[in-house]
Amino acid sequence: MQSRDYNVPVHTPSLKSAPLLTAMVMLFFCPNLLGQARTLPSQTGSVDDVLKPENSNGTWGYVNSRGLFVIKPKFFAAQPFKEGVALVVTQKPWQPLGSEYGEFRLAQITYIDNSGHEIRPPLSVRRAASFSDGLAVVVPDSTLRIKGGCAKGGYLNTKGDWAIKPQFDDLRDFSEGLAAVNLGANCLMGGKWGYIDKEGQTAIPFRFVWAGTFYNGRACVRERPPEDEVIDRSGNIIPGEKCR
Repeated sequence: MQSRDYNVPVHTPSLKSAPLLTAMVMLFFCPNLLGQARTLPSQTGSVDDVLKPENSNGTWGYVNSRGLFVIKPKFFAAQPFKEGVALVVTQKPWQPLGSEYGEFRLAQITYIDNSGHEIRPPLSVRRAASFSDGLAVVVPDSTLRIKGGCAKGGYLNTKGDWAIKPQFDDLRDFSEGLAAVNLGANCLMGGKWGYIDKEGQTAIPFRFVWAGTFYNGRACVRERPPEDEVIDRSGNIIPGEKCR
């Protein structure tokens, strides 16, 4: 570190330089005088700020890139924002299963936008996931609570409405416009898998004992155990391609 030379004279601005100093101050604090506006960071963050879930004394909220809470901590759990909305848990699960693979089970959940506004009233679920390809897997647990046993699932849209009403015995995330769903399973056991489009219409018939998610126009399926095969978006098996 260089030592300071106290023999170097210190320049003290004279009254003649005051206009220059005033101009420099004006340009720093009012740069729009040069046609370019300067904005200072806000404590609440900008609209484009990426919000991240953050725990504070046991409850979850969302902080901006500066680490400041934009959505105050009030949730029992929270997932990252996906496609403009985030899955949050508003009531503790009655059985402590918690989160599994980004899904919440046996809890009361809802989805919020980046202002913290709930896109729908909270609902009790057997299972719920973050949004994927514009829709979110949700399995309400009303059947489980009222009658016991299994429950059927469907898909919510980003408005909080049922895009595809609960009717499937098991289901996966949408990807590339298609989702693998199961009909006939008894509490996730058995049944047949096929694929639906975003209208809920069958796109690939229910003929598989297992079906995966589409990626780059391909999906792994199992039609005759134990071998897995690769299909295209029309459900045709692609010879020579193998599942990893």
